[in-house]
Amino acid sequence: MFWKTSEQTPELTEIQKKEDDELNSLLQEITSPREKAATRVATLPSSKFPSELSCLTALDELMQCMSLGGQVRNYYRYGDLTFCDRQNDKLNFCFSQSIKSAEEKAENVREWYRKDLENRLKAGSSEDVWESR
Repeated sequence: MFWKTSEQTPELTEIQKKEDDELNSLLQEITSPREKAATRVATLPSSKFPSELSCLTALDELMQCMSLGGQVRNYYRYGDLTFCDRQNDKLNFCFSQSIKSAEEKAENVREWYRKDLENRLKAGSSEDVWESR
């Protein structure tokens, strides 16, 4: 409970408990498909993920996100501006892999794509809001 009153009746406490239970069940309905999808991704073989990552493409994605159009799109979808963390992480990862051997780079890129997909599935999307309405 978020509030406390000095005079809580048993009926009021029961109503609050019922509301809390309803909210918890709604939260489970929303997060359950996300968790299932994320666990399915974890079981996929690494050969299903790309083994190459272009730093130029990552830079283009970062610039597109930082542009006025990218910020307006994010504001429309999520209600706030973005610092483009995902795109920035992708570019930094790409630069860090440029000095590695080809085999090591390919495996690291596959693992990075796997983790990125898991994180995106766990976080949900703007479509979740429209489905609940």
